[in-house]
Amino acid sequence: SKYDAILDTGNNEIVTIQIKGTETTTISFFTRARGGQGIDSKDKTNQQVRITSKMCDFYVAVDHLIGTCYIIPLQHIDKNYTDKQAKSVKLSELSFYKEAWNLFEVRILLLQFLDMNL
Repeated sequence: SKYDAILDTGNNEIVTIQIKGTETTTISFFTRARGGQGIDSKDKTNQQVRITSKMCDFYVAVDHLIGTCYIIPLQHIDKNYTDKQAKSVKLSELSFYKEAWNLFEVRILLLQFLDMNL
């Protein structure tokens, strides 16, 4: 699927989340290509694709070495990284999003505010 988790804002809005782990100092905003015996690697569904905000709202990167999570809005990645750059992004470049769980709250409050003022 295009996302691993959903968050119900309670305001008729669903936030979709892609969750990936890393044991290095970088993360990739691409899916893994599928291959091996019995898998058609030429089939479009088995090829590597970039994860964008069209697929889901947030990317949560879990650093398996220390258990830290990076809560990254995919719109930020869409706007600031080319496909080539998005294949390997240093976690240090995303330090603003380290344990930024409040971004979910901010999005929920913004959606509630917009709903009340429409």
